[in-house]
Amino acid sequence: LKVAINKDRVEAFDNLSAKSSKLLDETINSSKEYSVLFADSFGKDYNRNEDMYEYIQNKAAELDVENSILLLFDSTDKRCITSNGQSFIIDDGKVFETGDEGSVTVSYLQAPPEPQYMIFTNKLDKPVEAVYQKQKIIVTHTAVAMSVDYLFAKADSDLPADVDSFFVDENNEMVASRIITGLGISGDSFFSELFLYNFVKNEDREEYCEKLDEGIPFTYEFTYKGKPYAVGISKIADTEMKYVVVINSDDIGDSVEAALYRVITLCMIIVILLGFSAFFITFYFKNKL
Repeated sequence: LKVAINKDRVEAFDNLSAKSSKLLDETINSSKEYSVLFADSFGKDYNRNEDMYEYIQNKAAELDVENSILLLFDSTDKRCITSNGQSFIIDDGKVFETGDEGSVTVSYLQAPPEPQYMIFTNKLDKPVEAVYQKQKIIVTHTAVAMSVDYLFAKADSDLPADVDSFFVDENNEMVASRIITGLGISGDSFFSELFLYNFVKNEDREEYCEKLDEGIPFTYEFTYKGKPYAVGISKIADTEMKYVVVINSDDIGDSVEAALYRVITLCMIIVILLGFSAFFITFYFKNKL
């Protein structure tokens, strides 16, 4: 029974981790697609005599993605204008490093402890001269920014207990976290030599590193401070970032174990009832004879 419970627990976490990753990807891809539409439409339907504040407010009203705001950038002076009425200098230069399909970065809009956002940026084919609060600006990029807290809540919504979640970049360094259980390990520590040699079994290291490097989704169970944990690691949509979720294995095992014991108890009751039925039927026919 213990072996069966452990096997089902591992399978349950595999399924939950995959489902969380899928939810995250769907949410991110939706924002990414809208950011492309916003960039394509900006150069076509913006009236240069129209105040940019009014224009972006109207566009934000069309946004069908939850917990998101629209951004306009002037890369010459790194100015950012938001659909909720803010205007400031953004320090994160990665936001402006866009390829043919744009870029996805995690950054603060202004300074910590302001909320973090996942920012989907697209560079305009040609800079657009605009008016913002009676001042001329040059818009070089447009973007959609989605709340990181919302993304974590969305991805973790189907997990059976509170979890630690992390986003890490292409260098396996943590860029955002949602720490609930107080595990005490930062997201980037899961990819450090300390974790690799202290928690990953010798026979699993090659496979662990291979999947990590290639961005293949996987789960792994380990023990930390005497408690069993499971970690799920998956690539985030079409980005170089990874989504890491850590859960106490007992939280999964309890639900699986309870379900199995309910099934076993039900089976035992059925067997007992069948036994009594057979006994009474046999007894009845013997008396008849």
